[in-house]
Amino acid sequence: MFSARGRAGCSLSLVALGALVAGSSSSTAEAAPPPSPNALVGVSPDQWAARQGTSLGLLVKRASAGTCERLRISVDGKSRVVSNPSFPFTFEIAPSDPLYPTRSGKIDVAIEGLSAACTGRVTTAFMFDTTPRPTRPAPTAPSGPGASGGGAAAGGGGAAGNLPSNTPKATGKLASMLVPDGSFAEDDPQKLRVHGAGACRLDLAITRVDAGAPGRKTWSVGPLVLDGGAHLFNGTHFDTLAEGSYSAEAVGKDGCAGTATIDFKVTAKNTAKLVKGQPKIALEKKPISGPAFLRTKDSNILFSVTLPQSVLDEPSAGCCELEYGYKNVYGVWEVYGGGPVQDSSFGGAIKTGNAVVYKSVSGFREGAEWRVRVRAFKYKTGFEWSDWLEFKVDQN
Repeated sequence: MFSARGRAGCSLSLVALGALVAGSSSSTAEAAPPPSPNALVGVSPDQWAARQGTSLGLLVKRASAGTCERLRISVDGKSRVVSNPSFPFTFEIAPSDPLYPTRSGKIDVAIEGLSAACTGRVTTAFMFDTTPRPTRPAPTAPSGPGASGGGAAAGGGGAAGNLPSNTPKATGKLASMLVPDGSFAEDDPQKLRVHGAGACRLDLAITRVDAGAPGRKTWSVGPLVLDGGAHLFNGTHFDTLAEGSYSAEAVGKDGCAGTATIDFKVTAKNTAKLVKGQPKIALEKKPISGPAFLRTKDSNILFSVTLPQSVLDEPSAGCCELEYGYKNVYGVWEVYGGGPVQDSSFGGAIKTGNAVVYKSVSGFREGAEWRVRVRAFKYKTGFEWSDWLEFKVDQN
């Protein structure tokens, strides 16, 4: 999701979907043993949820600046040796590059030092979709769609007025709906995906069909651009669903045609334990000028994450999982990429209680208004989300 050039630092390692190269540094609450100056300490993708046709970036960081003789870069089982990289080292993968992914799904990345001046091995991963990103008109105003509405509550909000003159009318056609992973658990990111042509505002009705269960509930959603598929997430477009069997129906409205249905199950919770305590995410620095972070002035956005003591006391907890959202051209919140992603660039917060990570402004391409929230992660363990942090970007 995000890319940076010529800046020191280490990162969404997403988010780092995601159009990003990012970096991080952390403030310390207690001293930690420093790594060897020649040790590799991190690698971050610039897009946590990338699509076919977009260039990909990796930011590789060593404990100290300088150069080394050789690095091996492996992407989804394909590798290349790079000579004399200078740290922090940015490596770009164009769509024509043999290293470029050729399949959808999770893409593993490994960076291995091959000389005394470059030691160790660091890894990361990102999600990739071989479906090209649909072309979406850019807002005419630098601050993005001047729409009212589009809040954080379920339903996604509706934006009616003050849209840029080049915004397409939401008079498309809804064709189908599916559950991307077949089913989801009660404590998973819950998502449905709708397909069609053009943009649509729709009514989403979900009915629990178990005997004696509560009945039908409807949410107004969109407009959303359906070309290439649009995700509907719990917490943004509909309420979180409890374990059970459901039937969902989406009906186009306000000039959008079509109806789509899907039956699915919500399985039992994956987590066996919930750790209480809310983390915090904040902007370490404000934009240089105006309300938005400018690509040509600010270059990067510094995010500060602080973890509660309950998370620091939890053995083997990791930091952090992040969820990004943006307002589309209609002023309606959408979840970026495939949902929450783990971003190990914030990992210093587990040791110190706080970490500061930068993300490139150029990575936030999907819209002008964004939000992000964060939580810790651990197998079979649940953690509380932070509040949403909202911010604006301007690619000028």
